[in-house]
Amino acid sequence: MIQEHLSDEKIQEYILQGETDERISLHISGCVACKQKMKAYSVLIKAVNFIEPAAFTFNVSKLVMQKIGIQRKKEKTELYLFYALLSGGILVPIYFILPMIATIFKRIQSLHNTSMALIITVTLGVILFLIADIFRTQKEKELQLSL
Repeated sequence: MIQEHLSDEKIQEYILQGETDERISLHISGCVACKQKMKAYSVLIKAVNFIEPAAFTFNVSKLVMQKIGIQRKKEKTELYLFYALLSGGILVPIYFILPMIATIFKRIQSLHNTSMALIITVTLGVILFLIADIFRTQKEKELQLSL
């Protein structure tokens, strides 16, 4: 005979699978607490078995697939709109700056070496800061998703 109380899982297995483990049968016959648990689980399992599965008057899988399809079309439309705006945001400034490129290059070439080094250093610093911020934000989002 088993001395400690049976776990809920063991009692449920005993009821569901009709296990014929003599040690468990002896324990349940001699232990009032486990016998009460077994009776409670038996009533619960019988009640669950009498519940009829829900029947839908419509095709659930078809409805879900339609929703998924609508969602994908919406995502594609949003993606195309994003690319169009991004292209416009890049091409429009280039169109207006193009006539001034020669003047800009002349001014850059006329800068002193120290000024040029300062501009390059500051620009690279800002770019590196932005990249580090993007990675930090991405890591924070990953951590939030993993919690």
